[in-house]
Amino acid sequence: MTFDNLERALCGFTRRKPFRPFFIEFFTGERLLVKHPEGARIENQLVTFISPNKKYRLFDCESVCQLLDVE
Repeated sequence: MTFDNLERALCGFTRRKPFRPFFIEFFTGERLLVKHPEGARIENQLVTFISPNKKYRLFDCESVCQLLDVE
């Protein structure tokens, strides 16, 4: 996913009222569950993900395949 597309998608998912958890899915098939509106954000074209146990993960926008709702 391009930086611009991920930025728009992430903004849309995190600003929903009320907030609903969603997944960030990578091309590898791995998924990260975002449970809080500030759980994932873009900084300097990298995404910062903060897990519920306060562990950080950084990844490049181009490794993301899609954002999707929790079923």
